[in-house]
Amino acid sequence: MDTLDNIIIKNNVLKIVFNYFMSAGSWWTSTDIYIFRFQNNVFELIGYESNAYMRNTGEEEGTSINFSTNKAKITTGGNIFEEKENNPKDELRYLKFEKKYILDEMTESTLDEILDIVY
Repeated sequence: MDTLDNIIIKNNVLKIVFNYFMSAGSWWTSTDIYIFRFQNNVFELIGYESNAYMRNTGEEEGTSINFSTNKAKITTGGNIFEEKENNPKDELRYLKFEKKYILDEMTESTLDEILDIVY
């Protein structure tokens, strides 16, 4: 279930924000942000940000992808409820994307395709 939360356009950059929250079936909740820049007469995906946490334990994780630099930062080990359990660790990954992701060409499976490269 996608819940569109916000659309922001500023300085030729388009940000589309989704919030995922299920009242049944999952404890995870997350915010995903797709960042596009208008260049070459299309909106090209230049960034993706995801922050998720477990509503029952506070376990937190994040993913940040920069398509311009082909880098991803994976953050695990965070906890939003317990400071003593909040030990976030960042892992930087260098990636190779074979193509540019264009807003008009993206489908429901595009994020899975991207995350398969990251993970």
